[in-house]
Amino acid sequence: MRVLLTCFAAMATILAVPAVRVAQDAAESQPSEQYVYVLKLIPRLYEPTNWTDEENAIVGDHFRRLQALLAEGKLILAGRTANTDEKGLGLVILEVENEAEARRLMEEDPVVVSGIMTAELFPYRAALLRGSD
Repeated sequence: MRVLLTCFAAMATILAVPAVRVAQDAAESQPSEQYVYVLKLIPRLYEPTNWTDEENAIVGDHFRRLQALLAEGKLILAGRTANTDEKGLGLVILEVENEAEARRLMEEDPVVVSGIMTAELFPYRAALLRGSD
């Protein structure tokens, strides 16, 4: 009987270790904090005819960078309002390890680096998300 209990205990330990390891790996690999940065156009660019080819190329770089962040699992959502006046804005919602990473990603955004948009970072927490449990 003692041998049988020892075998069951050993089997339970062997089976539990991979499950614990998977849970630990998942916890370590999942970003834990959400942030939103709000983008605002500089006033000169409210008028679409003021955009240069260079500025349009920068926005293309910005979009490709957001696509890369999406592929990395760091981007939850990115988009903008349809208006291009002083009330218009863009949103980038990130899920990353910490505020320092979110700030770095915001500050390295091509539209921010180039100065065609300003950005402000906020801690964020999605409460409801379509398609999530």
